[in-house]
Order: sequence, then C-alpha cells, then structure tokens
Amino acid sequence: MSQPKTKTKYVSKGERRSISKDTAKAVKRDRTVIEKWQIKQKAWLKGLNPWIVVPNGNTSDTRARFVRVRAETEWGDPRKGFMFGPAKD
Repeated sequence: MSQPKTKTKYVSKGERRSISKDTAKAVKRDRTVIEKWQIKQKAWLKGLNPWIVVPNGNTSDTRARFVRVRAETEWGDPRKGFMFGPAKD
C-alpha cells in the first residue's frame, strides 16, 4: 500500500487587488496637503515612524532646500506624552 500524499510546500497565489493600480494612484494624487499630513500624523501617533519633508536647517545648501527625515527626529517620541509615572530618558 502506498502512503497518503501530503503537501510538502505551499505556494502563495499572490495578493489580488480589488481596484486597478491606476485608480489607486489617482486617489492618492487627489489628496490635499492637509490630508497627507493628517495621515502621517496618525501613523506617528500609532507608533509608526513615517518620513516627512522639512526645510533644510543648513541654509547655505541651496541644492537641497527640503530634506526627508523621520517623524520621530522632528516631532519626538509619541509615547512620551502618554507615559504614566516618572519620565525615563
């Protein structure tokens, strides 16, 4: 008698999109600047660390007027405002 066949490897079929890529890009393009900042702020409050664009601190560098930095370096740690008890630095 032969052994029962068992699967040894599972191959994912990949992620399927419910909408087309062009539609998703169009929705992102239609967002206002305020909506983009709100999305980044909500992500930062959740504990994620999104990239934000800020004016360059080095004013003599005219090639890079704006630089991309992580939100925690600019806004600080979001958990520090919600800690109970003595602050631990």
